[in-house]
Amino acid sequence: MFLGILLVVLAPSISGVSINQVASADTTGQSGKNGVADSSSSASGGSGGTGAGRGSSSNSNGGNGGVATSSSSSNGGAGGSSNGFFSFPDISNSGNSKNGNGGGGGIATSGSLANGGAGGSFNSANSANSVNGNGGKGGIAAGSSSANGGAGGSKNGFNSGSSVNGNGGNGGIAVGSASANGGAGGSNNSHHQLAGSSVNGNGGNGGIAVRGTANGGNGATCSTTNCGNGGNGGIAVNGGVANGQAGTTTSNGANGGIAVGKGSNANNGGLAVNGGITGAGCNLAVGHLCA
Repeated sequence: MFLGILLVVLAPSISGVSINQVASADTTGQSGKNGVADSSSSASGGSGGTGAGRGSSSNSNGGNGGVATSSSSSNGGAGGSSNGFFSFPDISNSGNSKNGNGGGGGIATSGSLANGGAGGSFNSANSANSVNGNGGKGGIAAGSSSANGGAGGSKNGFNSGSSVNGNGGNGGIAVGSASANGGAGGSNNSHHQLAGSSVNGNGGNGGIAVRGTANGGNGATCSTTNCGNGGNGGIAVNGGVANGQAGTTTSNGANGGIAVGKGSNANNGGLAVNGGITGAGCNLAVGHLCA
């Protein structure tokens, strides 16, 4: 009752705006095509994005399914949607957005995952202009492994501002209970970005992992144009770890190096063997020694 009275009182002061006014020009994205899968697996195309809020938005396509066998998954990622609300065209920027396409599924077998990443969405509660990131493509995964594409960055701030959000990294190659996922793209998620613009970092690509870990780093989220990309995953074998590092607000994340053997870590590049750990001033680590 109180809300109804309040709207009646305020309505004359909002020139040219009707409470029932809904902006047009929302588009619906196409669903991705199904891929190839046996009866125990899934390779479905991702759903297309839809426009659920006021304002003009280009909602994007779902990714195509890939190839999946033996209890595996290579689904295409969903296309990004516009799902902000309460944007009055005459007193705001109308929530214009271009949402990200879903990434295509990759190749997965023997209990593995190579799904495409979801496209970024515009889900601000108020007006904003944004270009949201595409989801990364699935890679190649076998033997209970994971090589998913990273999700595209979204615009999910509370108030107005311009943003270009990062693309998700592509999945790499993972074999033997390994991981080579792409990193997520950076998002604009400020609560009150009333002015200015941001260009957020792309996620790094997954590397090559054989019984190891070589994920791509996430792209950074920034309120400036100097946002760092995530580093790419390196090569990890037999328990080694060679992840790409996350981007920062001022620089790109380091690429993973080469790590061989349990306990070996080459997240900061270089070569790590037999439990060695690379880092500042140490590009070659063998056991506890730095060459």
